[in-house]
Amino acid sequence: MHYLRTAMDKKLIGCPVCIEHKKYSRNALLFNLGLVCDATTKTCALEPIVKKLSGYLTTLELESGFISNEESKQKLLPIMSTLLEELNATGACTLPIDESNTIHLKLIEQRKDPMIVQEYDVPVFTQNKDHFIKSQWDLTTQQILPYIDGYRHIQKISAEADVELNLVRIAIQNLLYYGVVTLVSIFQYSNVYCTTPKVQSLIDDKSIQEECLHYINKPGQRASLRDVFQLYCGLTPGTTVRDLCSRYSQQLQRVDERWFRQHEYIEKLNMQAILNASANQEEFVKDLFVSHGKIPTVVHGMILIEIWKQKVFPILCQLQDFSPKSTFPLYMVIHHEATIINLLETIMYHKESCEAAEDAVLDLVDYCHRKLTLLVGQCARGENPTQDRLSHLELSDMNSIQDLCNQSSMLEFEISLKALSVLRYITDHVESLSLSVLSRMLNTHNLPCVLVQLVGQCPWSRKNRGKLEKYEEGKWREIPAEDRLKMTKLDGQVWISLLNLLLKPDCQRKYDFNNFNKNQLLKLRGFLTEVVIDQLPNLADLQRFLSQLTITEPAPPKKELILEQLPEIWNGIIAENSGKWKAIAKHQVQKVFNPSESELRKQANRLAETYNLDVMESLIPDKPKCGTCGAEGVKRCSRCQGEWYCNRECQVKHWPKHKLACQLMAEASEKLQKELNSKT
Repeated sequence: MHYLRTAMDKKLIGCPVCIEHKKYSRNALLFNLGLVCDATTKTCALEPIVKKLSGYLTTLELESGFISNEESKQKLLPIMSTLLEELNATGACTLPIDESNTIHLKLIEQRKDPMIVQEYDVPVFTQNKDHFIKSQWDLTTQQILPYIDGYRHIQKISAEADVELNLVRIAIQNLLYYGVVTLVSIFQYSNVYCTTPKVQSLIDDKSIQEECLHYINKPGQRASLRDVFQLYCGLTPGTTVRDLCSRYSQQLQRVDERWFRQHEYIEKLNMQAILNASANQEEFVKDLFVSHGKIPTVVHGMILIEIWKQKVFPILCQLQDFSPKSTFPLYMVIHHEATIINLLETIMYHKESCEAAEDAVLDLVDYCHRKLTLLVGQCARGENPTQDRLSHLELSDMNSIQDLCNQSSMLEFEISLKALSVLRYITDHVESLSLSVLSRMLNTHNLPCVLVQLVGQCPWSRKNRGKLEKYEEGKWREIPAEDRLKMTKLDGQVWISLLNLLLKPDCQRKYDFNNFNKNQLLKLRGFLTEVVIDQLPNLADLQRFLSQLTITEPAPPKKELILEQLPEIWNGIIAENSGKWKAIAKHQVQKVFNPSESELRKQANRLAETYNLDVMESLIPDKPKCGTCGAEGVKRCSRCQGEWYCNRECQVKHWPKHKLACQLMAEASEKLQKELNSKT
């Protein structure tokens, strides 16, 4: 092939041919077939046309002297004219030479090599899938076509279509080459997506509007174009999908049926996690939260409810026209925070959970600090709750807003105690967390001094009518005289947190042992008795450290100029909804906390199912045991459904002991069911 750029800014593509033979003058016939194009034209697709046509003409000349014969040579002009017109018009042409010869030519687009297909890529059709002719493709492509839906990534298509991963990648690469599909990155909540000016077509084109709304609407629901367009326009540089969902979240404005179902799932996960941990079984709930990166989401949901309780719930209680048929939906929202902190107490024990919390661990530290300072403040004012937390069987008696406020205060106390455990686990693994976490605990919040206050005030212990009581498992329990000096789990959590924050080398380098902090810490010496150290021997190291602290002046921490990371969840929610709390409360009164009888029945039934004995026992890894001999239980007490027996003889033998408990449990269950039915 020859190329020539002319003075008229044109490009000439030619294919010179030389046919040597004695019959020609000078023993050779020379001709050149060429096409003239604009200088900027990509001529790759034209090269095969020129070569093929030159080859045809050469063959015709050798067979019949088509070019050298003056009569047949006259046909070249109309042939070339037809070639020019049809190639420009349709990209293909048919050239009849004579009765026995016809030339067929077609422009074939030269495609670039397709990009490498990765297992996380998501293929999306660029043409109507219904018009796709499957039979034109190979068997592998035919097998994976039903799984190309714009959601499934390559690895998922491979698994669901039962096709080897490399074969799927090759098949998708072939579809890419022919422009049948394109690839987009896998959708993730941590990704940033941006709209283009083409979003205007959603406003201008009604067909696009209908297609968009049809695609996103759920059965029985209808989204407005205004809301959809607002969401699209919220996709801006620097805004992740998670941020967008938080910004436009309906959780603060509408706690619908999906939220209650989510609470049900969290409750079941919490029960399963506790059962696995207590039975030393594989903690698959924790593993799933870590592998799917859901711990930040759980922390976000917990802080969201915390803000709702502070900003919206008080307004709800003060509204004159708010007299709900049942306080049950309100209680479930309040109880959701307790469920999440209970779940976090179980899974944050592990180092990988703390690491998987990522940036949310800063928000979790702030959350724990808020709860502990609240606990210290309430104890200093003598406001610690005096009643036990209600069980779910007793919820039916809670009908008034005042009862709900009292129960909220009781839950707040228990949540604060759970936050203490979560903080202790974070301090256990502080070496694997960012410097910002350590700086926030030691410098921003001065948690060692907060913990000193907890040691001194001991909010989980009280004197009632001259008797010592301690708060354990949701109840105030009287402590026998011989156990009064016994350290509780909560006492141990405080001391271990202090050990971690004061004795670990990184913490000692970062903490400022100024006069105030030093005097506060030295108060601990009065509590480090021999009885306490015998129960927790590691406290001997803390005792030695405090003794040294009395006679030495630790070096002040180095003031290093660093970029400190800040928590975002609390501030983000507050900033987004500032000034809207009253409007949110009024909206929830009308749309959320005034359910119909059928909706209330559904919620009550779901609660009953969540705490159903069959469901809870199905979660327990061990089989139920006979209440008499300890063998594997096969039959359950038909009245209370709470005791198991291996045979009839054991049940009859155990009846005198079980009779009273059976009667109480049966009456409580009947009362709950009766109240639920009457309310719904």
